[in-house]
Amino acid sequence: MNSTHSVLQAVEGNTLKIPSQTFKNPNGNTLTVVGTGILSTKNFKDDTITFQYSVSGFADYDGDFTGTRK
Repeated sequence: MNSTHSVLQAVEGNTLKIPSQTFKNPNGNTLTVVGTGILSTKNFKDDTITFQYSVSGFADYDGDFTGTRK
């Protein structure tokens, strides 16, 4: 059985907040995700979103993401 989980986030102004969220797979293993970020608006095609996140539980890692609207 495949399951899909969406990470919820909140945006206020140009601030992105990923509140702590815990997900459990069918085997009972859990992951907790949390993070923060910003949206930099330059012009219509060069908006950039940057966020940092941490995952803990049965897999532990930190990550950074940057995306630019094309």
